[in-house]
Amino acid sequence: DRGRGNGGFLPAGPLREPLSRLNLADAVLASNLTCHALAEQLGMPEARHWHSVRVCLSGFKHAASGKTLGLEEARQQWQSTPVASFTGLGNPEKLFGALRQAGIVLNASLALPDHHDYPTGFCEQFEEQVLITSGKDAVKLWPHDPRLWIADIQVALPTPLTQALEDHIGRSTD
Repeated sequence: DRGRGNGGFLPAGPLREPLSRLNLADAVLASNLTCHALAEQLGMPEARHWHSVRVCLSGFKHAASGKTLGLEEARQQWQSTPVASFTGLGNPEKLFGALRQAGIVLNASLALPDHHDYPTGFCEQFEEQVLITSGKDAVKLWPHDPRLWIADIQVALPTPLTQALEDHIGRSTD
């Protein structure tokens, strides 16, 4: 989404490495956009080792019990329940936007610094009855808060990419 941004490297810009390194990678993944759109954003030609992948919210997992809810089930159960979401993802709006797009009404959303170090009792600051975060954040939190749910994210990989992976590392057992 951020493309080349200002062309600067972290922390001054969005890049971790020079864009020229994309030509040396085994695969480049364009998340929720076409490879053509990625090439336009980056101002460089599209290459054969680029693949478009679909990343989407598929449901929720209760941190304390492991119970899962599908999107429709969660939407119905939380329809009149105050919900808050927080995350320390590099682009927190991806999570918040996915929740809103799924019809989850957020009473509050809190964007934290990337790789946030959660203090003990972090969730106690929220009055909402449902708290939603990412899996990346959930592993840093006390999992027994009965209000805490983890957004389940699914990634759909295109066949040419899975074939290339299998050719490189061997076939998966499932």
